[in-house]
Amino acid sequence: MKLRPIETTDFPLIVKKYVDVFAAEPWNETHDPTHINEYIQNIYAMNTFIGFIAHDDHSNDFIGVALGFIKPWYQGTEYILDTFFIDNTKQHSGLGTIFLKHVKQELHIRSISAIMLDTDRSTPAENFYTKNGFEALEESVLMVSSTTDV
Repeated sequence: MKLRPIETTDFPLIVKKYVDVFAAEPWNETHDPTHINEYIQNIYAMNTFIGFIAHDDHSNDFIGVALGFIKPWYQGTEYILDTFFIDNTKQHSGLGTIFLKHVKQELHIRSISAIMLDTDRSTPAENFYTKNGFEALEESVLMVSSTTDV
């Protein structure tokens, strides 16, 4: 597996793969490619962005993407893994685990002490992250509020 930092020339491929992956089970989501492109451009423009794209060593086929950013924290620098996905045709092959290990190694080299993420409960993604060393924080809860109800 080849892992490298994401470049702007990768955006069209990432947008297409994002739309394809999240349209499939278990997500069944419909995304406007224009909105996904805007999301990728915006996260990429953050001065703390770190993102990786993975390709097969031999065929150069797309494997997956990790998009995130660094967050300073009193317990050390954390990486917020905002989006992580593997091509539909490569899921359940072990490549996601290998890719995630490579991402962890790259972050460790940069002295980033932890990875934080959120995902939906009772999904294959939750099982994947648990299998790969992530733990749910029982003392934490993810919350959201509209800014229009003030």
